[in-house]
Amino acid sequence: MHNRGLKRKAINIAAVCTAIFTITAFTGCDIPQQGSALPGNTQGASALPSQSIGQPAQVEIPSEVKSGTVEGSSDCVITLSDEGCTVQGTGASVWGKTVTVLNAGTYLVQGAVTDGQLAVDSADAEKVKLIFNGVFISCSDSAAVYIKNADKTVIELASGSVNVLSDGQVYSLDDGEDEPGACVFSKDDLKIKGTGELYVQGNYAKGIFSKDDLEIEDAVIYVTAADDGIRGKDSVEINGGKIVVNAGGDGIRTSNDVDEGKGNIIITDSEIAITSELDGIQSVSDLTVQSGSITVCSGGGSANSSSNNSSWGQWGDRGGGRPGANPPGDFGGMQPDSSADTETSSAKGIKAEGTLTVNGGSFVLDTSDDALHSNTVVINGGEYVIASGDDGMHADGSLTVNGGSIAISKSYEGLEAENLCIAGGTVSIVSGDDGINAAGGADASGINRPGRGGFAGGGEQGSGSISISGGSITVNAEGDGLDSNGSITMTGGYCIVYGPTNSGNGALDYSGNFNISGGTLVALGARGMAQGISGGSQQAGLGVNINGAADKALKITDEAGNVIIEVVSPKQYQSAVISSPDIISGQSYTFWMDGEKLGSVTA
Repeated sequence: MHNRGLKRKAINIAAVCTAIFTITAFTGCDIPQQGSALPGNTQGASALPSQSIGQPAQVEIPSEVKSGTVEGSSDCVITLSDEGCTVQGTGASVWGKTVTVLNAGTYLVQGAVTDGQLAVDSADAEKVKLIFNGVFISCSDSAAVYIKNADKTVIELASGSVNVLSDGQVYSLDDGEDEPGACVFSKDDLKIKGTGELYVQGNYAKGIFSKDDLEIEDAVIYVTAADDGIRGKDSVEINGGKIVVNAGGDGIRTSNDVDEGKGNIIITDSEIAITSELDGIQSVSDLTVQSGSITVCSGGGSANSSSNNSSWGQWGDRGGGRPGANPPGDFGGMQPDSSADTETSSAKGIKAEGTLTVNGGSFVLDTSDDALHSNTVVINGGEYVIASGDDGMHADGSLTVNGGSIAISKSYEGLEAENLCIAGGTVSIVSGDDGINAAGGADASGINRPGRGGFAGGGEQGSGSISISGGSITVNAEGDGLDSNGSITMTGGYCIVYGPTNSGNGALDYSGNFNISGGTLVALGARGMAQGISGGSQQAGLGVNINGAADKALKITDEAGNVIIEVVSPKQYQSAVISSPDIISGQSYTFWMDGEKLGSVTA
């Protein structure tokens, strides 16, 4: 909803009465266009999302490691043991329970060591490959794997192997030092690949952290972490495999927001499940999902919404290598971290500071904060099941939906952006406030909710826009159905709005114009703030005041008795705005409620 001081457009009245109902026509248009109408028997309740969100990701650490099959040869074999680590070949040295790789080459690592460490400290230009084949390393006061120096390190998980790494809750660091800060810590490029399994327990802070580029390919990785689960400072690229993360901070993220071209995340054909106290996946630059399956439960999920939690928005960033102040899943009594970067202290599902682009994949997102959030969001495909304690999809700038199937079963606002464009796909929204909102982030209803912010454009009158050119949209909103602080334009597609029952909101709410030249619109809602389509539109429409009952079929027929629209609203309404290519200016249309004739109006 936006400023209620904005003047509503005047409506033209022509009353047609029956014994029980009153139909009052308002706003009509001039130039009819022919085309297909909304399919008949469109049921309101069944058109809304019904999918289950599912359970948060869990990580169970195996009781023992397992060897697998190693392909290819190695330059050196490292055997870890509490009785004494050994090295067969050249390129590595042993000091107590610490084994250090000093030169380029391929190293086969096997065995188990308690309170030990595997380190890499080779020349800058050298590449190191570590093949894990049944490895167990626990280190009580530092990283289990510490890559101090190498051009690039590759950790390959032997086929069928099970490997476990863990660190302690307290590190022994030199004065002024904050490294290492993760169970697997690399100061240079790191790649993890192979078809084995890797379990990482980041008890101190992060699970896996590369201060350069981090790449994961076809690996099965399970991470628990007090802070971020998986972090690549310069980039994270995930291509194939399975990743399960339970994190007290962010699930997967980047952090280089200074260097141009850095900080991106790319995900392709991967199965990812994340339970995080903060953001599920966060990129400080662009984030692209090509394909795969992503499940996120962030910030305690939608049950921990702004409406239910007085401390909502006070998560506190755990960046910079600081251990988590609260264990994963502990959301009670959270206080903001005064040393944190407040711009990143959020509990969103998938977040990008630049452009968030999704080309495909399946998503199950149960989030306390926005499910998808960025400055620019582009949805080209994918299937989405979303329950959000705040917005389903939010963009500070523009949000574009070109395809996909979006089912938002719970939200404060469903789709929210400065400028919204829906060109294709299927969108189904249930919202506690506005269903689709252009530039309403600073509305009065959000002022008292912690963590809420406005748009770059300030949400001022005339600054936002909604454009619908294709797709199928169903909105069930307690606030405004379609709300724009500027204009609404519709040139195609199907849009059904089950708007508010209270007169302080409307199925349609705009401060500029609503011009329609194509597509089918059905907007049902309260009467008090009702708006129709603008008079200069090219497609004809009907606007009536009507006592519409919940779960009763509303049918509209033309002069020949053909059904133009048939719809069942899940709640009562007093206003109906209809526009369709099959509605012709100057012709009469009859309204029926549950088989009973109410009356007729002229388009």
